[in-house]
Amino acid sequence: MNYINRWAGARYGSCRVKDRGDFASWCQAAVERVAIAEARTVPYFQVAATSYTVWWDHCAGRIPCRQQLDPVRFGAAVLPNLTLIEVVEDGDDYRWRLCGEHAAQVMGTGLAGRCLSEVEVEAGSGVLFRQALNDVVREQSPLFYVLRHRTVTGCRKRSYGVLLPLRDADDRPQTTAPVRYILGASDWTQGA
Repeated sequence: MNYINRWAGARYGSCRVKDRGDFASWCQAAVERVAIAEARTVPYFQVAATSYTVWWDHCAGRIPCRQQLDPVRFGAAVLPNLTLIEVVEDGDDYRWRLCGEHAAQVMGTGLAGRCLSEVEVEAGSGVLFRQALNDVVREQSPLFYVLRHRTVTGCRKRSYGVLLPLRDADDRPQTTAPVRYILGASDWTQGA
């Protein structure tokens, strides 16, 4: 069953009030991996697919450099949905270097400058999203995902996104350069 049928009508849900971001529920959100081919055909992945296309255009058979990506190429509609995450100590931790305005609003907090380990202490447990970040670092490839959770007010939320590996300009030009950053792009919805 594809994602359109599974979550048809998920764009607008039954929440009666505009629900603010809920950071605690985001920390415990379930993450489901989605095949690239399928994600590129589902309308909810529009922000992720646009970001993937910009990333892919810079690949040339290897992970692109963070410095190669021109923010203008993503377009004004996508930029507020982007996050840039630095890989710390080869994936022992992650630090948000950039958190777009829309991403911060939906999560209920700005994460720029914060480490995932700090977020986990604040949440009182591990953040399920860590495994997705670990997978991108280990596999050195993009990861499309659906993140699902329920806020404290009972609204169901979903994020349709992608995590894109990036290397640093200082890395030797090789196919297997380590992942130094992860570019995240997601579109948040409310719905059943």
